[in-house]
Amino acid sequence: MSTALPGELAGTLADFGTERGWPSELTERVAEAVLLLLSESHNGTVEEAAISALVDRGLPIRHTRDFLVAEGLASSAEQASTSAWLENRLAELGATIAEEVRIWLEVLAGRSTRAPVRALVTIRTYLTVAQVPLAAFSAQYSSLREVRPEDIHTQLEPLTGSTRAMTGTALRSLFRTLKARRAIFADPTARLRPGRGPERAVLGLEPEVRRHLLDGVERVDYRLVILLVGVHALTRRQVMHLALSDIGPEATSITVGSTRRILDPLTRAHLIEWLTLRERRWPRTANPYVFVNKHTALGLAHINQSIVTTIFAGLPTTASDLRTDRLVSEAASCGGDALHVARLFGLSPRTAMRYCADTTASDRDHADAPEDRSNSRSDAAVSAPRGRSSPLRALQ
Repeated sequence: MSTALPGELAGTLADFGTERGWPSELTERVAEAVLLLLSESHNGTVEEAAISALVDRGLPIRHTRDFLVAEGLASSAEQASTSAWLENRLAELGATIAEEVRIWLEVLAGRSTRAPVRALVTIRTYLTVAQVPLAAFSAQYSSLREVRPEDIHTQLEPLTGSTRAMTGTALRSLFRTLKARRAIFADPTARLRPGRGPERAVLGLEPEVRRHLLDGVERVDYRLVILLVGVHALTRRQVMHLALSDIGPEATSITVGSTRRILDPLTRAHLIEWLTLRERRWPRTANPYVFVNKHTALGLAHINQSIVTTIFAGLPTTASDLRTDRLVSEAASCGGDALHVARLFGLSPRTAMRYCADTTASDRDHADAPEDRSNSRSDAAVSAPRGRSSPLRALQ
């Protein structure tokens, strides 16, 4: 067996490590792991089990997997897990129907058409909600060609709200795909209109909850996330994908989507403190995102959504509810001006109108209560750019 990677692959690995700020020792250990795995592979593709076994040899698993996946020599752990999960679900169906469903899944994954590739979580969700109807069809028919519109209606009838809407959407996607691929002759969902699930009323937080949100939160990156959500109404996804290139000169603003957000003094101070700590802790990282940790600092990926969930685990609110509170507060402070709310937070007109429509007179009275107005000028620095509502006043 050769004791070194082929020249072209070695050069690719060197560039891969340099782009991610890997120290030379890590690159050498990954090269050793890649060489070992490829020498033991029979078809040029490395299985997940073989990568996981690197732990017994003291070689880096995650960085080796990242390189192999990037070079098309292995599947990601998520892809491998999803593939196994899908196969287990297909095994519960009749043979012909399982193959028809497989055609749909391959299209969703972008393997056989130029259709948009769906995220793995979307594919799993689609098959999950379609599992009960598919099991019923499999028990009654040998092929999905036999499914009739009334069968679709029977499966959707007992469902309500978002569950009905999502199941209808998944079934419509399935049968439209099979019709387009000529696997079935007629689409039984042709007249189906899944509709939208009922919208949940937007509710604000109690002032006492807001007042103590930062109490006991010592990590500066955690505090920064709370401020970005609670003051600037960023979603979890927007927090995860916030890039260094989105930060304005002297950290006075951030750009989210196409919307520029002016940062209040408290959020700006936390951002500068976190970036300083980030630079000191990972001086060589090439990660383009604002938030990194020990798992992502030597790569180019954003943090996992579970990190944001963890930040809020010890708080009396979720990230979603805190963001909702910020939008409700702004809608109240501007007198229900949906255009203002849409422009300030980059919302769609429909979403902005919903928050403004659900803002009651009592919400507006609450926003102007003496308790809020009595806070000091330094506390008011946390307020929104417009300066008329302060969902996180008196946090410190």
